[in-house]
Amino acid sequence: MISPDGPIPIGSQEIGNSTASGLGQAVFSPDGSKYVHFTIHRLGLDQFIDIYDFNRCTGELSNPVQFTYRDTAFCGGVAISPNSRFLYVSSFVYVYQYDLWAEDIEASRQVIAVYDGFESPPPFSTTFFLGQLAPDDKIYISSNNGVKHMHVIHNPNAPFPDCQMEQHGVELPAYYFGGLPNHPYYGLGPEDGSPCDTLGIDHHPQADFRYVTESATVNFYDYSRFFPTEWHWTFGDGTSSTERDPVHTYAQNGVYEVCLIVSNANASDTLCQEVEVIVTGTQETVAGKALLKIFPNPAKEYVVLQVPAHRDSKLADLEWILYDALGREVRRIVLQHPEAQTVTSLENVLPGMYFWRLTAGGITVQGGKLSVVK
Repeated sequence: MISPDGPIPIGSQEIGNSTASGLGQAVFSPDGSKYVHFTIHRLGLDQFIDIYDFNRCTGELSNPVQFTYRDTAFCGGVAISPNSRFLYVSSFVYVYQYDLWAEDIEASRQVIAVYDGFESPPPFSTTFFLGQLAPDDKIYISSNNGVKHMHVIHNPNAPFPDCQMEQHGVELPAYYFGGLPNHPYYGLGPEDGSPCDTLGIDHHPQADFRYVTESATVNFYDYSRFFPTEWHWTFGDGTSSTERDPVHTYAQNGVYEVCLIVSNANASDTLCQEVEVIVTGTQETVAGKALLKIFPNPAKEYVVLQVPAHRDSKLADLEWILYDALGREVRRIVLQHPEAQTVTSLENVLPGMYFWRLTAGGITVQGGKLSVVK
């Protein structure tokens, strides 16, 4: 332990259940309140996740929570979201999300990714290995082979699927094997007002946020640093919120200036961003007749787009557009009258959650989600 007088040995501590030694990773939460240790002992046997409360002043652990699971993992890692809420466990061919704020952490598990078979280059698979929260507040996951790609969780402060896990989403200029840079969390700083705060540096919050849109509804996620205690959002349509992570629904299409003001006892900070909203289903003469049916969902090799047979000539130029989690267009299909069904191939579309919208004459009339599995 480091003090103004130099390092202080604090001895050892025995707490919780013992686990067998194995491969894994350990991490402190960005707010300094948790310590998580992940251990893989033997292939096909229990994988151990140990979670502790951590006292930054004394260095002591308390309130141990341990749970286990079994899958095919023989390598893996852990990382925690910037807001210290979500624990991400990479487990060879799976990536899991746990809610550290849940009453039952183990029961909160969500599978957010299953290895999609990508090789970089063949035969080297990009399976999941170590995790790391980076300075850009994204989580990167390495592979246990010599490859050129890393996986990335773009919005780790959000629950699945809004966390936006993208497999092999980062291509590197050279091959690497397994490792990741080990950055500290630069948004932590001292624990103001505590006995171990000897720096005399008060936290001045820095505002930041990300958002996920689905038609007229926008989910906002706070990424502010340095311990704000109050949040004030204005959504650009005359409404506001004081929630940390609000959900807001807009009444009409438009580009809105959304501003977040964060503050604590020491200072405040403001960030504004423009948010584009496309409201679906507001054109009564169109939406009433152009309701598209999509099946199967989840889809594997193809998806069927079924347009009602009662379409009339007013519904010209129908197009179905499919986007990935980053808003990139991956399919655009023109639906010709009087064809009632269109079978669309999903070849080369990777597994994951996608978003689609239906347009008529360039106007969005319907939207939804499509899950692709392989």
